[in-house]
Amino acid sequence: MTPPLSFLPNRHSLRFFFHRFIFALSCSGVDGLVVVVVVIVVAVVVGVVAVIVVVVAVIVVVVEVIVVVVVIVGVVAVVVVVAVVALLVVAVVVVVEVVVVAVVVVVVVVAVAAPLLVVVVAVSVVVVVIVVVVVVVVVLVVVVVVVVVVVVVVVVVVVVVVVQ
Repeated sequence: MTPPLSFLPNRHSLRFFFHRFIFALSCSGVDGLVVVVVVIVVAVVVGVVAVIVVVVAVIVVVVEVIVVVVVIVGVVAVVVVVAVVALLVVAVVVVVEVVVVAVVVVVVVVAVAAPLLVVVVAVSVVVVVIVVVVVVVVVLVVVVVVVVVVVVVVVVVVVVVVVQ
């Protein structure tokens, strides 16, 4: 028995395809329960594929976030290391300055009688102070340049992440 023509769906619709599919299965002797099971299995497979696609998309987003965090943490770590090295250099310079000043004081005490040595010691102290100031300024300039580079890198990374 065929259903009335008004019951049949449009030939181009998905419903028409399923009606033809179910009709073909029933004509071939397949039970209606088997048809229902096949339709349910197909729906489950499509659902599982959709869930897998969503999980993969979430994993990709998480990996991108991890990469951004690692880059930012790495940049911050570089800045911290550079700052610590700069502080160590400044500390070494200060220790050297203290040692040089102590040596100069000893030389001044020993050379009280020799006016020429006093002039040499005074010039030595001035030279040491100038060298220390130059080293400190160079270290500070390096730290500022590194900080500026890090800020630029972080801004570029953030812009790239936002644009994606």
